[in-house]
Amino acid sequence: MRRIEALDTKTPLRIGNVSVVHGGKRDADSTSSDSAKAKRWLPEFNGALALYMQKYFPNAVIKLHKILERHILGDDSAQIYFYIGKSLEALNLSGQAIDAYRVVVDHFEQNKPISDEAEHRVSEARKAIQRLQKKS
Repeated sequence: MRRIEALDTKTPLRIGNVSVVHGGKRDADSTSSDSAKAKRWLPEFNGALALYMQKYFPNAVIKLHKILERHILGDDSAQIYFYIGKSLEALNLSGQAIDAYRVVVDHFEQNKPISDEAEHRVSEARKAIQRLQKKS
């Protein structure tokens, strides 16, 4: 291969125009940003659910509590508490599991969810409360 000879003069560095694209200003009350923020917890929840399914119950409880700290969930918090209760029950922490299940039942009684999944979760929570109270 041939070698390229070095130039005697230095080549000036040319910087092209720099352009930056900014999004529009967001309002604090914007519904589109609210809906995007509302679903940010789902990937974290899926990770916590994977921990639960792999029987890493202490890790699942910690992760679920972190989700509750970081995100304002509203109606979805009952789903988080349900899996906190199931994890605590698997760890034989009956009192704490009952408390988590009661949050699920109380949320249902206040909001009466429409989905079948939510109603199924509440009926399981009620059964778990009865089962755990008989144990203690």
